[in-house]
Amino acid sequence: MSIKYTIFNTTQGYFGLLACEKGLIRTVLPAKDKLTVKKTLCVGYETAIEDQTHNKPITDWIKAYYAGNAAQKCPQFKIYAPQVTAFTLSVWQEIAKIPKGQTRTYTQLAQ
Repeated sequence: MSIKYTIFNTTQGYFGLLACEKGLIRTVLPAKDKLTVKKTLCVGYETAIEDQTHNKPITDWIKAYYAGNAAQKCPQFKIYAPQVTAFTLSVWQEIAKIPKGQTRTYTQLAQ
């Protein structure tokens, strides 16, 4: 399995994506520098290869989102998280359905 990572600059700092052909493994929210992002992003995946073209649609959408220009819907992507429980995945799927600019409580998600 080929693990690749992308670190890119946003208006809020550097953001990181780690993925393989099965899907997105991990993200790191903006930090001040690339090294901090890489250290957090690649824990357990130290042999990951940097590839700035990997997951480009997601990267472009995240950049636009942080710049306040993400009018379009986030591109579809798979999550690859074999260590995560089925319950956690179901919560993530419900969170993904929340429209931009809206919030939900944990109680609302559980219903």
